[in-house]
Amino acid sequence: MGVKMIRQELIHPVISHFPIVLLALLPFAYIYHLRSQKKESMILYRSCLYIGSLFFFMSLFTGDEAFEIIKPNFCHLLDVYTHDSSAHDALYILILVIALDANFYNKKLEKLKKPLSAFLMVTTLLLAFLIGKTAHQGAMLVYDKGAGVKPVMSSTCTP
Repeated sequence: MGVKMIRQELIHPVISHFPIVLLALLPFAYIYHLRSQKKESMILYRSCLYIGSLFFFMSLFTGDEAFEIIKPNFCHLLDVYTHDSSAHDALYILILVIALDANFYNKKLEKLKKPLSAFLMVTTLLLAFLIGKTAHQGAMLVYDKGAGVKPVMSSTCTP
C-alpha cells in the first residue's frame, strides 16, 4: 500500500505557475531583444516563448484533468468554464505569437519586418493580459470557491 504524495487535481496549480511567469515576461523579453539586438536577448525571448508554451499546454491538460476530478462535487461550474474559456482565448493568441515568431526571419517577408515586429509586440502584450486574466480566475476558484482545496458538496451550493 503506497502513500499518495499529491492529489491529482493539485498537479494543475503546480504546473500552471511556470507559463504564468514565462508568458507574462514575454513582452518584456521581446522589448529587451528589440532594444539590444543581441543573440542572447533572442535566446531569452524564445526561451520564455517556447518553454512557457510547453508548460501552458501541460497546464491545459492538467486543468482538464483537475476539472474532471472536482466536477461531481463542485458548485461553481460556471466559474470553471469561464476560467477554461479564458485559457483557450490565451491559447489562440499564443498560437498566433508562435506563428509570427516562426515567420519573423522569413526572407520573403523582409519588407514586412517592422509591421510584423509591431504586431508581435501587441500580441505578446495581449497574451500577457490573457494569461494574467486566466491566472486571476484560477486564483478566485481556489481562494474564493475552494476548488481542489476543500470538499465542496453540491448539496451545500448557494448562488
